[in-house]
Amino acid sequence: MNFRRLSLLLALTVGVFTVSARAQLGVYGTVNVQQVAVNGKNVAPVGGGGGVYYDFKKIGRIKLGADVRAGTASSRQGNFVVAHDANGNPVSFNSVGTRVHTALGGIRASTTLPVTWIKPYVQGSVGWGGSTFDPETVVDINNLEAAVKKSQSIKGGLAYEGFVGVDLKVAPIMDIRLAEFGIGAIHAQDKNHELKSISFGVVFHLP
Repeated sequence: MNFRRLSLLLALTVGVFTVSARAQLGVYGTVNVQQVAVNGKNVAPVGGGGGVYYDFKKIGRIKLGADVRAGTASSRQGNFVVAHDANGNPVSFNSVGTRVHTALGGIRASTTLPVTWIKPYVQGSVGWGGSTFDPETVVDINNLEAAVKKSQSIKGGLAYEGFVGVDLKVAPIMDIRLAEFGIGAIHAQDKNHELKSISFGVVFHLP
């Protein structure tokens, strides 16, 4: 399943939840800074994301719910294609950058503190993640164009990430996502690539 289809699934999920469970629904958009480790090298692409959550159970101050989210980030760092001449000498290189895409679903637990406008939460999610994982590709000068195109392709697999964050209530239907921290991994090319994220944004929900 590619990223475009997963994004469509997210949009359909928002529509279904809006019709069937309006009073317990929230949607959000975020700015994300991610860090992915490839062969011991860390790259930190920046991008955005969004998602929807549905709280289906309340136990005292704690709310249990489901969350579906997708995000994309890119950076000019990493993923170099180095071309060599017939004698093996490097003659040119092209940095095609790094991209990271994720589409995750999971369970969240949120609560309100005695100061009710502070709303911390934790979450565990699994799904799909992909990136341009090759930190450097060495090719013959005659194969440079094909190598650049290949290095821009997304390679992906199973992804999982745990999150902890804090929302601040600023209006009856609006929260500010002050900070969210995530740590997990993407399993691709028979390797686990460590994935970390920091994000902030805006949450809209019905009162």
